[in-house]
Amino acid sequence: MGLWPWGYVVPIRDENAIVPGISVSDIDLYYITAQQVKAASDFLNALDDDTLKRMYDFKAMRENKVYPLFGNEPDTDAECLYENIHSCLMGIRDYFIQAAENGYGIVFWLV
Repeated sequence: MGLWPWGYVVPIRDENAIVPGISVSDIDLYYITAQQVKAASDFLNALDDDTLKRMYDFKAMRENKVYPLFGNEPDTDAECLYENIHSCLMGIRDYFIQAAENGYGIVFWLV
């Protein structure tokens, strides 16, 4: 069963686990193949600002007190959060583009 390309951006799924269901020294290891890196890279490269904004429901985040929006912040706080998300995602996108251009897979570890 394949994933949509965004599922490879942070592939913390059993199908991508290096040792499924087992932590190695409290570190969970995951990988994506070069082909999956290319699919994620293509997705991230095509992701425009409007599409990304629609992926985040800041009103629902506030109502559900999702960190760091706890419900009482002005709209500017949601805008700052979005700018932070966007900035981080652009760095990830650039990393994936470079990895895809070199034909690399990627290993993720979560501590």
